[in-house]
Amino acid sequence: MTRAAAALACALGAASIARADPPPAWSYRVRIDPASAEAEVEIALGNVHVSKLCAGREGAGRFVRAIARASDGKPLARDPDDDDCWSLEGSDPARTLRYRFDLAAAAREHHDDPDWVDRAPAATLLTDQALLLRPDPLPPRAPIAVELALPDGLAAFVPWPRAPGPGLRFTLDSDQIDGGSYLAIGRLHPLPDVHPLGGEGVARLAVVEGPRRATDEDLARWVSRALAAVARFYRVLPGGSVAITLVPVAGATDPGVFGTVMRHGFPSVILYFGAAAAPASFADDWVVPHELFHLGNPPVAHRVPWFIEGFTTYYQDVLRARAGLLPPDAAWADLGGGFARRCAPESGRPLADESRRLRELHHYTRVYWGGACLAFLVDSAIRERTGNHRSLDDLLRELRLAPHPLDEPEIISALDRAAGHSLATRVLQSNKPIDYQSTLNRLGVHPIDANHARLDGNAPLSSIARSIMKGE
Repeated sequence: MTRAAAALACALGAASIARADPPPAWSYRVRIDPASAEAEVEIALGNVHVSKLCAGREGAGRFVRAIARASDGKPLARDPDDDDCWSLEGSDPARTLRYRFDLAAAAREHHDDPDWVDRAPAATLLTDQALLLRPDPLPPRAPIAVELALPDGLAAFVPWPRAPGPGLRFTLDSDQIDGGSYLAIGRLHPLPDVHPLGGEGVARLAVVEGPRRATDEDLARWVSRALAAVARFYRVLPGGSVAITLVPVAGATDPGVFGTVMRHGFPSVILYFGAAAAPASFADDWVVPHELFHLGNPPVAHRVPWFIEGFTTYYQDVLRARAGLLPPDAAWADLGGGFARRCAPESGRPLADESRRLRELHHYTRVYWGGACLAFLVDSAIRERTGNHRSLDDLLRELRLAPHPLDEPEIISALDRAAGHSLATRVLQSNKPIDYQSTLNRLGVHPIDANHARLDGNAPLSSIARSIMKGE
């Protein structure tokens, strides 16, 4: 090729690149006041060309009010086949739309659930999945800009990166908005960042203002200890950066009251704590290790409560023992007590069946602790088969790197291969009592009461019992 031909080819290539359509991108401007019953949202669709705008959370469409074109106020027609969607045909050339979201109704109907809206005394806690309508179908990895407009004196705490320049402007993408994030708007202040693995990964903390016995230092210590244990388990802080909102619950004396996690992309966590809890009581709390362990759960295609919640319930005790927050005998006592109460099927229903019907039967404790019992049996079997060279720890670290969300059969198959003898399948399908006691005996673990267990160092598998609680 001559120089002239090469130059022409290069020019044609550059022209082709210049003519290529830019990737889809859109933006939101959200005006929100916790004192108000509604949030005002403006969405500028830019170069996104789809026929529908839909709620990200099923059922959120019933809280959308007065959605219309910004240019002339003409309302959009609701999709006749889906109450969570509106038609975009005939929208104005600027493709800018406005609507209001009824915060009060969402909070009332969902009992102040932060997965919808929680109108706490000093802040509003909600998810972008409920609040923000999005194009449907959702373009993958499309850039999104979000600007928040708040009354003076109020702050916003979100997991998204800040955009350069003034104002509360943030950048994310359509994958993040599909996975969901928690937003906190109101009177809150930041605590020092936590770096659980030294320089790798950061947890940003903010606390909602309100009367409480625990100091900022107490709360930061509470979270950082649990986060360090979780990061050591995964050998990384899942997500690299996590935003954790701490919310005091008036009158509550338990240190950890409730928690919830969204773990996609930039993870976000909301932790409710007892405003009346004594500072010393935070030291051996189980709620924070449980919730933060969820940050690294393997990706799953559908809800698998016996696995996600059950295995996390097992590790909430194990990780506290490894971190020195709970004596090993106390951890074994708690696990043994949970197994004794909930490892056996209830009403003859196998664990797999109760897990699938969890929202119908509401047997949460049975499913969580039944799953914990299975995790213990699988962990012990893997360690015994491999001479204590591998464990359930290793398997969970590998599963969280799966290239696609795992369905329940894939999870069971992986557990069966690692533990041998179709252990997971047998436990999940059994409608008879599960023999966990013989495994405890071989490990030399003998629970005495709710807080103590006798550990027999001469038992055949006593080294496995020690390794489980040490993390070897």
